[in-house]
Amino acid sequence: MSELFDIPESKSPRLLWMERHGIATINSGIDHEDGDECEITGNQCYRYYATCGNQASGGHTKDDAIIALAVKLQLRLWSES
Repeated sequence: MSELFDIPESKSPRLLWMERHGIATINSGIDHEDGDECEITGNQCYRYYATCGNQASGGHTKDDAIIALAVKLQLRLWSES
């Protein structure tokens, strides 16, 4: 027996909120230092991006990217009632 209790897996409120709004996250694979600029675009590099349709926002953490996109799309966050 590998599990102590047989409990079905459930998704977090954030994952359910992301699915409901069609939001996905991408790890850019870029390790950056604050203030670094991307060589190609000249914009600030972010490690994570959140996308929804043709909209995207970046952040240094996954939560930062998701929150930036929610603000851009004027969505209430999963933690807001």
